[in-house]
Amino acid sequence: MANYETIYIIHPDVTDDNLTALNDKLKDVITNNGGTLLNFEDWGKRKLAYRVKKQVKGHYILVNYSGSVEPLNELERIIKVSDDVIKYFSVKLTKNEMARLEKKLAARKKAAEPAPPKAPEAEATPAETTPAEPAPATTDAN
Repeated sequence: MANYETIYIIHPDVTDDNLTALNDKLKDVITNNGGTLLNFEDWGKRKLAYRVKKQVKGHYILVNYSGSVEPLNELERIIKVSDDVIKYFSVKLTKNEMARLEKKLAARKKAAEPAPPKAPEAEATPAETTPAEPAPATTDAN
């Protein structure tokens, strides 16, 4: 199975409900066509480098997945017919890129895990000391 990365940009005026519905639909396309969703990142609204379909901003989404070519073809077909997506780009990841992605995901997972509780430290009791007794008074008998 090959690993793929798709970035798509959604029209900035799309409502949150429609955005969620589109993202869920595209996730389902990947899993229903034999693919495995590895990573899904919502980068939010950003300024575009240049105008695309008369827009200067867009909502960026990054999806990493593995599978045969069927999930890729179906995902791109649905993106092409969607009026909400203004631009997309898909690439096949190399082994080095996939290793970098796995390392990034592992670091993110480790950071998301709550830190294990620290063992309660034994309270150090101060060593009991007896007050120093005053030295006996000496008289000088010379």
